[in-house]
Amino acid sequence: MDLMKLFIDDVEVECLKGDTILAAAHKNGIYIPSLCYHPSLPVSHGCEPEDVIFRGATEIRGDSKEHFAGCKLCVVQVDGAADLLTACDTEAKEGMKVVSRSKGITKARKDSLLTVLAKCPPQLGNDELQKVSEFIGIGDELPKYVFRDLPKLENDPLFKRDYNLCIGCLRCVRACNDMREIGALGFVRKDAEIVVGTRASTLDDSGCRFCTACVEVCPTGAILDKNLKPMDKAEALVPCKHACPAGIDIPEYVRYVAQGQYDMALAVISEKVPFPNSLGYICFHPCESVCRRGEINDPVAICNIKRFAGANGNGKWMLRERMVLKGIAKKNATGKKVAIIGAGPGGLAAAYFLALKGHAVTVFDKDADAGGMMRYAIPEYRLPKTVLDEDLKYIWQLGVKFEGNHPVNVKDLTGKYDAILIASGNPLSRKLRIGGTELSGVLWGLDFLQSIRKGNKVELQGKVVVIGGGHVAVNVALCAKRVGASEVAMVCLEKLEEMPAYKWEIDQAIEEGVKVYTSWGPRIVKGDDESGGPNSFGSTGGYTLTGKKIVRGASGNVTGVEFMRCISVFDENKRFSPQYDDYEIQYFDADTVIFAIGQIPDPTFIDVADIKTKRDLVDVDENYMTTMKGVFACGDAIRAPGSVIDAIAQGKGAASSMDLYLGGDGNVHFDLYQKKNPNQKLGKCKGFAKETRRVMPTLPMNQRNNFSLVELGYSEDEARKEAARCLQCDLRLTIAPIVLPPEHG
Repeated sequence: MDLMKLFIDDVEVECLKGDTILAAAHKNGIYIPSLCYHPSLPVSHGCEPEDVIFRGATEIRGDSKEHFAGCKLCVVQVDGAADLLTACDTEAKEGMKVVSRSKGITKARKDSLLTVLAKCPPQLGNDELQKVSEFIGIGDELPKYVFRDLPKLENDPLFKRDYNLCIGCLRCVRACNDMREIGALGFVRKDAEIVVGTRASTLDDSGCRFCTACVEVCPTGAILDKNLKPMDKAEALVPCKHACPAGIDIPEYVRYVAQGQYDMALAVISEKVPFPNSLGYICFHPCESVCRRGEINDPVAICNIKRFAGANGNGKWMLRERMVLKGIAKKNATGKKVAIIGAGPGGLAAAYFLALKGHAVTVFDKDADAGGMMRYAIPEYRLPKTVLDEDLKYIWQLGVKFEGNHPVNVKDLTGKYDAILIASGNPLSRKLRIGGTELSGVLWGLDFLQSIRKGNKVELQGKVVVIGGGHVAVNVALCAKRVGASEVAMVCLEKLEEMPAYKWEIDQAIEEGVKVYTSWGPRIVKGDDESGGPNSFGSTGGYTLTGKKIVRGASGNVTGVEFMRCISVFDENKRFSPQYDDYEIQYFDADTVIFAIGQIPDPTFIDVADIKTKRDLVDVDENYMTTMKGVFACGDAIRAPGSVIDAIAQGKGAASSMDLYLGGDGNVHFDLYQKKNPNQKLGKCKGFAKETRRVMPTLPMNQRNNFSLVELGYSEDEARKEAARCLQCDLRLTIAPIVLPPEHG
């Protein structure tokens, strides 16, 4: 690194060879004003005008090809130079003597600034133009401003433009053309003025990629963000990453897929989660609901891209991961022993990160195989067991021990381990106390799904009514179709827009022939020796569950369900408090009724008085520790049922706290790839704004009569094109902050 010294206002400063005077001054805390200068952009002097630009539908043709000369607010006096020089493009030299403040310099700056202010006065607030004006000292000289009634464009996605506030500094043009190499913006000279606009009448036709770099560099508010919530800047600008409970760097791995670097994409994902393959199949992708691309047309299919990365990134990086992760775990060996109750996503995530911190981890579970609800409640048509087993393989390679068919409770483990984690989830179906639930033909959602996943013989015949409107209810309904039901109705309390299941889940159910009825609550389950009501849903049938045949016609078999109209589900405080209209009754004839109205914890795991619970949920502090020292809890054991990615995030958080408790530093982040600064140059992409979301290829409807995978996955071409739709919002955070004047100039 070549350094040199010069003098600015008689102060000796140091800078790099090749720095401009302005850069040298700012690096040493000496403020020199400027408006056209920005630390992330090339100098503005010499920018060449276009022949024509647009402001909305208005075409503006230039009348001169004279190059841009800059704002000239950064003029300084250099010893030996006859005239004032602009500091933004004058290279600093060894021993150079520079004066940045004098009466002559101030006058020159005021003259230049008055020209700018004639176009746009400082706005009330803290915009950069106002602060620069205050520093230079514009007071009574402020010219009278005449409103120009220029276009204000507010109907485009992500940002709005008010050309009345444009001062022609060309920062936005250089950000678009030089920093991003998109070329959607330009300028013309018209009547001796700089006029900035788009290359065509619309942003789309101009080739805009909606990166919003122009917003970031604008000094006046002529270009402003739209619909950004008041929050942390990084969270507002990159909402996908911050909506992910595990904090996966979504723009980074999507960018790698677009570039064809699938191993790198998988490495980015695996830094944060131990189930990179499985999550691509089952994640409820809250990231997509906030994706800013959705304001243009459709959000990026982030989860589908993740799945592709998992399926195609198993080469060099995976081999490296095996060595790196095993090496980390071995190097960090602490001699501490940890027991985890529950081999679901939360418990296994905690095991993964605790093993990497060097602790000896044993996971206990009542079931034979690990995976919890991922294995036993999510159907094979959504998550093949082979995919889950591939993810588990890397956890076992870290030395994590698994004890299946081994139900334990806290008392069994106390004194044998240095720390215990309760990650038992919500393994029991919530029961409803209404008449008829004891009848043959009444089943419970989780039991039904688990029986199928464990390989038991499960067959249904005739009409099935599924009661519930959540994720489990949808899975139950679709599985009922696959094991023989001739018709399936899903009936729930909520209105369609209130249903806990995601819209895409409900759409799939409807597509596969499930009839969805909303705003009905079960009143009584009817048996075959009772009179029902108006037959609205079918006739006779039967079912076989776990090998036991129940024959229709025997006393006590289900014949239907009576529902009453639900007029509201929640009270004014958003608490669950359903209200009914007892006079509006609907009867559904049914051969099997399956309740899928929620899950609850199994409190038998918690058999010590020192651990407090509330409504069977474990009480923990902000560090996941229970009221018993050394015993922690996470996931659905401590709060209402969540998604797999929620459980993973909680498991990681619990692992951090447990590591601190065991004497570690609590840092459970591990670098699995060499991070590089992303390429700032997005380049031109014709029709970028019109690119629509790639549809996930699916199994034909006439083949969905078994548990074959429904969503077949993207091809390489589809995955890369879908990833290329990403706006790469995170690039804006890499733009250097502007240098503002000192508070008291």
